[in-house]
Amino acid sequence: MCSGVNSHEIAKRKQDQRKYENTETAMANEIDNHQASKQTKNSSIALSFPAPQDNPVPYFQQVLMTVALVSSLTPVSPNKFLLSQDNPYDLTYYPRPAYGPGYVPFHIPPGSNAKSTLSDDFVQTRALGVIDLFLVTKLTTRVNKLEDALNYLNANSQATAGELRAIKSDLSKLEKTVDATKDKLATFKSDLDAVKRTVDATKNTVATIKRDVGTIRRDLDATKATVATLQTDLSSVKESVDETKTTVANLETDLSAVKETMQATVDQVSNIESDQSILKATVAGLSEPTSIGRMPTSCLDLQELGNVKSGLYNIKSSTKVGAVYCDFTKDPNDADFQQTIGSLNVQTAPVYFYVLRTTDLANSQATIPFDIENLNVGGAMDIATGTFTAPVDGTYFFSFSGTVTTPSVQLGAEVSGTFEVALQLNGNLVKKTVVRGSSVPHTLSHAVHLDATLNLKKGDQISLSSFDSDNTSLLEGGSSNSFTGMLLAEENFPTK
Repeated sequence: MCSGVNSHEIAKRKQDQRKYENTETAMANEIDNHQASKQTKNSSIALSFPAPQDNPVPYFQQVLMTVALVSSLTPVSPNKFLLSQDNPYDLTYYPRPAYGPGYVPFHIPPGSNAKSTLSDDFVQTRALGVIDLFLVTKLTTRVNKLEDALNYLNANSQATAGELRAIKSDLSKLEKTVDATKDKLATFKSDLDAVKRTVDATKNTVATIKRDVGTIRRDLDATKATVATLQTDLSSVKESVDETKTTVANLETDLSAVKETMQATVDQVSNIESDQSILKATVAGLSEPTSIGRMPTSCLDLQELGNVKSGLYNIKSSTKVGAVYCDFTKDPNDADFQQTIGSLNVQTAPVYFYVLRTTDLANSQATIPFDIENLNVGGAMDIATGTFTAPVDGTYFFSFSGTVTTPSVQLGAEVSGTFEVALQLNGNLVKKTVVRGSSVPHTLSHAVHLDATLNLKKGDQISLSSFDSDNTSLLEGGSSNSFTGMLLAEENFPTK
């Protein structure tokens, strides 16, 4: 904190200030009174003041300046004064007292600088004013006191300035402290808001717990009602025992049985309450997303995922999607817990095509191209190259039908020519059909047919090729020359 200013020092400074002002006012009044007593008679002036009798000259020199100030004379030299800018006069010292003991006269002749004597000239001169040295001394003392007061005030003002600087420094520190306090208050407010939010969340949790407790209480009331019913039944049994006294022994036995049943019922009720708590926890757990980290492959996996209703389910079965019946009322080790129904033909997208070749093919071709695309679902068949590319792993069926024409041969001549149509997988022969020439005197047409069912991997290529051994036969163009293929079953989970 800033250093305080002593109240006593402040009061003392105010007192010194009043003394200074009073001294200044008194001195001004003395001068004004003296000036008012002057009477201007002529240009002469006589100055008289008490002085030592032995040697008044040095004393005069000491007070000369003071006399000049009081009489409004302006010094030009040590003993010369100006009454105005155009009237310099000599100030002459007369050593012989003429106006009584203790006074030394000075005389300034009007109009000249000549010295005068103590003759009638001095007596006849009408003095402008007389200054008493005691008044001069008194004024000098007051001036000195005034200077001391000014010096004291200057010293105190410097000390006060230092104290003000210290106060300013302390005030700056105080402002920084206030700013830091504001920052702490803002942080405290933020923390308080966080606490309020936490309290609100806690209130919501408490409300939820209260609702759960209400549900449990209702269940407990229902259980109590069941127990009350049992107690009523017990009372009825007791009444029956009273009415049938002849069968007391049997009734006692029945009573024991009833007691055991009641105890079992109480235990059962307790177990029900325990199972109810477990069931609630299980139901709460079922509301949370669960995963076993892979596709389910059995009813046990489905049960682990939270399925509790018996019924038909789809599972991963080798490379396909399998259908099973799960009986969740059975133990997982029971044979009836899971019954396999079969596999599902699940396809990512349908794939099948039907293309034609309308022009004859007379020469051997590595691959038979086609020119009409009736169907090409899935876009796997390229008719320009005659190549089918498998889009997915699976089982495919392919079928080719066409007509081959063989030339006429002289009856009885040897026939050695053949015409082949082959089905190829990635350039390798899979299956083929062969047409042989006949020794008949006319041209013959032969129907050819070729089909195959293949397991293909994604990217495998299927194509048809022809081969004419003697370049005499041809594959006729037209609607009878067709090539068909389709995806029968996709491997949904292909092996790598």
